[in-house]
Amino acid sequence: MMRGFQRQIAALFLAIAMVSMAPTASVAEGVTEGVAEGVTEGVAEGVTEGVAEGVTGQVTGEVTGHVTKVDAASGVTIALPDGVAVQAGDRVRILGDIPGVGPVAITTLWVVDSFDNGIALASPEGPPTGIPQPGYAARIDTSAPMVPAGLMPSPQALSLYLAAQELVRGRETAQAADLYRQAADMGHPGAMTALGVMYSFGRGVAQDDLQALAWQERAARSGEVHAMVRLGLIHAVGMGTPTDFATAARWFTQAGDLGDPTAMLFMFLLYEDGKGVPKDFALSLEWLKRAADNGNILAQYYLGEAYMDGEDGILPKDPSAGERYLLMAAKAGQSDAMDELSDYYEQRNPAESRRWLQAAQQAGRTRDYLQDPRCLAPDECYRAH
Repeated sequence: MMRGFQRQIAALFLAIAMVSMAPTASVAEGVTEGVAEGVTEGVAEGVTEGVAEGVTGQVTGEVTGHVTKVDAASGVTIALPDGVAVQAGDRVRILGDIPGVGPVAITTLWVVDSFDNGIALASPEGPPTGIPQPGYAARIDTSAPMVPAGLMPSPQALSLYLAAQELVRGRETAQAADLYRQAADMGHPGAMTALGVMYSFGRGVAQDDLQALAWQERAARSGEVHAMVRLGLIHAVGMGTPTDFATAARWFTQAGDLGDPTAMLFMFLLYEDGKGVPKDFALSLEWLKRAADNGNILAQYYLGEAYMDGEDGILPKDPSAGERYLLMAAKAGQSDAMDELSDYYEQRNPAESRRWLQAAQQAGRTRDYLQDPRCLAPDECYRAH
């Protein structure tokens, strides 16, 4: 199955299997700036469990506004319809309207920092894979499970977390470290996730896989979707814990069901290869399509190739659909998709073929974080040494 890129998938899991044999105290590469030291007593308890607990309550669903302003750090101002309310911590997906393709989501998610009188301010969770523009649609997910009321972070914790983010943007990591830790100790899941990331990659703090695992576990159990993805990656590559694809699959499933496209892509890979779950080609394709439709660039490339070839009674050959998904990936910077489009248009539209060939040559090799799902950002690749 997936003949066009089966070798890439096999190589990915071979790499994961090889690094899982390395010592568990290994260090991965890079991370967003910002550090904190120390974990409060009792955080590390129960870190080997594979499911999140204690997440209850829901808010109203998805609301859509539009971007009115973009700052130098890619923070966005979003205008919402009258009578609509969102809250800090809600995830935001930004979509541009591509002529001939329709709405295309930027892979990076934004997070609401504040909301007042119909206006939400949001910042990207990591280095954005695309630049939002005024007029782009902004879909804000307010349906994800929330932390139980007794565990909701206080306004003080939120203030500390937002202040730490500002310091991170200014690369003032020492000051940001203390604020992230204080916010995490007050129960802010986003700060817990940030601390886990810092410990995973050793930025400004002694690298410590066990501390990273503990903080991501705590954040994931508090309903933090991004922590669930990172926790799945930690278990998949074996950082601070033996490689455990079954536990990784449980966390990826939970995050995918909450709308995270990276988790969806990993579930495609796991079902494709039978790692931690039974091998199931039909189910793997379902996850792949969900990931692609939710804006994951690598999933769009994979699905485009799959539609071009068809898949033995599971996916009918559909060059039109293949072209659509390859265009999504190519316009997001995936040079392999550009090459595929150049080949596809060679007989159909020579001018368009030359245009995409030139674009691929100018783009060069696809950047690692667009090629490897273990990379959540250009400098955040979960690869144990």
